[in-house]
Amino acid sequence: MDERITSRHNEKIKYMRSLQEGKFRKNEGKFLIEGIHLFKEALSSEFKFSLIFYSHRLLKTEEGRIILAKLDETDCEKYLIDDELMEYISPSETPQGITGAAQKIVWDKRNILKDKKIRLVALEEVRDPGNLGAIIRTAACAGFSGVILLGDCADPFNPKVVRATQGAIFKIPLINLKDTKSMKEQFSPAKLKLAASTPYEGEAYYDASLKPPVAIILGTEARGLSEETLSLCDIKIRIPLSASMDSLNLSVSAGILIYETCRQLEKSNKHSLVNQGKI
Repeated sequence: MDERITSRHNEKIKYMRSLQEGKFRKNEGKFLIEGIHLFKEALSSEFKFSLIFYSHRLLKTEEGRIILAKLDETDCEKYLIDDELMEYISPSETPQGITGAAQKIVWDKRNILKDKKIRLVALEEVRDPGNLGAIIRTAACAGFSGVILLGDCADPFNPKVVRATQGAIFKIPLINLKDTKSMKEQFSPAKLKLAASTPYEGEAYYDASLKPPVAIILGTEARGLSEETLSLCDIKIRIPLSASMDSLNLSVSAGILIYETCRQLEKSNKHSLVNQGKI
C-alpha cells in the first residue's frame, strides 16, 4: 500500500502546487500532468514520472486501476491522498483523481531534420494557452515534423497548454527559438520555404505551393507577424474571408493551413506514383 499524505503543509504537496508557476517549472525542469487521458498518452509514449498523487476517485474506474497498475511497474514515488487534497493540488476544476510531476521533454533540431519531408508550424509571440495547445494537437494529428515557438510564446508546459494538447505534447518535437531569423539559420540544411500567414496579403492558401520542406508561420490574432518575420519569408498566404468578417481564430487558421499542406503532399505523392507507373 502506498504511503498516504493528508496535510496541505506536506513538502511534496507544496511542490506540486508550485509546479503551476512558470518560474518554478523552469527552475525545476519539471511539469505537471493531470487526468486519466494524459496519463494514458504519457505511458504509451514510455514517459517517465518522478512523483505521482492519486485519490480514491481514480480507483473507482477500470481505466484508473489499469493506469495505477502500470505505474506500479515504474520507480516513481506514489502517494495516496483524499479527493479534497487532490482538488487543492490539481490545476483542473474537475480532477479525475491523478496528477503527477514529470521531467520536461527536451527536443532539438536533429529530431526534426531526420524527417525527409519537413513540415513545421512556427508561432510568433503566441501567448494564449488554449490556442497554443490546440495548434500543437493539430500539428501532431497531421503528422507534422515539429512546432517552433518564436520569441515570447506561452510556456508549452503550462498545465492549460498540456491539457489542451490532449497528449500531443508527448508526440511532436517542440523547440523554442529567439526569432524567425534564428529558425531560418538553424534549419538552413533543410532549405525550408517560409510561408507567412497574413490576413489580407499574398496568395490564397489553396493556390500557394506548400509542399515540404515548408514552415507555416503564424502570429497573434491581434498583431499578426512582425515586419522582420514578413521580410524573411519566401511567400505570403491568406485565408479568404467573407466581406463581413475580418479575422479567424488562430488555432482554426492554423488547422486550415496545416491540413492544406497535407492535401498538397498527398497529391504530390500520388503524382509521383503515377509517373513511376505504380498506380
